[in-house]
Amino acid sequence: MTAGKRPVAMIVGGRPVAPGPAGGPSPDRPRTARRLALGVSLVLAAVAGMGGCLAPTQTRESAWETLREADAAALSVELERGSVAVVGHAGGEVEIEVERTAHGWSPEAAQSSLAALMVEVRRDEETGRVRVTGRSANAGLFRPGESHSVRLEIRAPAGIPVEVRTADGRIELTGLRGPVLATTADGRITASALGPVRNGAGGPAGDGAGDPAANAPTIHLRSGNGRITGEDLRGAVVAETGDGRITLGGRLSEVTAVTGSGSVRVDATDAGAAPTGVWRLHTADGEVRLELPESVNAELSVVAPRLRGRERDDLEWERRGVARVARAGDAEADSALILIRADEQARVYLGPRP
Repeated sequence: MTAGKRPVAMIVGGRPVAPGPAGGPSPDRPRTARRLALGVSLVLAAVAGMGGCLAPTQTRESAWETLREADAAALSVELERGSVAVVGHAGGEVEIEVERTAHGWSPEAAQSSLAALMVEVRRDEETGRVRVTGRSANAGLFRPGESHSVRLEIRAPAGIPVEVRTADGRIELTGLRGPVLATTADGRITASALGPVRNGAGGPAGDGAGDPAANAPTIHLRSGNGRITGEDLRGAVVAETGDGRITLGGRLSEVTAVTGSGSVRVDATDAGAAPTGVWRLHTADGEVRLELPESVNAELSVVAPRLRGRERDDLEWERRGVARVARAGDAEADSALILIRADEQARVYLGPRP
């Protein structure tokens, strides 16, 4: 065991199931018998494919456990397959509710798959970081008809850094004020009320100069395949997905929103830190819609076949082929550079969308 670390809790079953005898016809079986066996296999496959009404019914096995760890300074979660929900709270304890689920063609197979699922919680005594990992001991083995997943519902101190990774499953984050990194290879990401607020955890959000959102740590949300939705976000946000729409809203100071396929919608009209830095809104297959505060100072560069912008004296567009360039407000004073690229249409609004 590594110095400075101690195992805190582990949920693990352990009844391995030996593989069954190898099947297949004997080499000296008559050819007619082999043909008959093939014919029966084809008939069974066809029957199983007829709406699944005659196929064997899978058995579901599940188990619930609750784990706790006090005085957490940071939280890391890594799942092989399953969903994660993290909610911030005012205490210092990490509370983890674990649901393990497994399916199989028989109760024995489902129980064996469930027993192979392991959820482990460790706390690093030197750093105070709590690490939660979930995996199956059967990973990489071919076990037809068996499947498994883990669902974690976690309550964590609102101000600590949180990092969540899953290879297959959705991620939900709510009420976290510290740095956030959420990554899933396949699944949607939902985020709400992330970033610092004025007057502590339950205080009202500030507006104007000195809003803590202006200096908030960047919120990272990444999915290989799935939509990303964020509301009441504060500070800078990076949202990227290979396939799925992106919808963001809140007191946003800087945004990167990129999708390979799907729309991008960003509402930055909530009172708070003014847009700064470089914004990148990009879709390779869809449209982009951006709503900005009426008092924004920004230079906008849009590349899209069609553009729809709200007419204002301080927003005059210069057309260059499919590219348009515009200035909003006093673009020389602490202005943001907003780059928009869309294959269908770009819509830019000053103030709430009409």
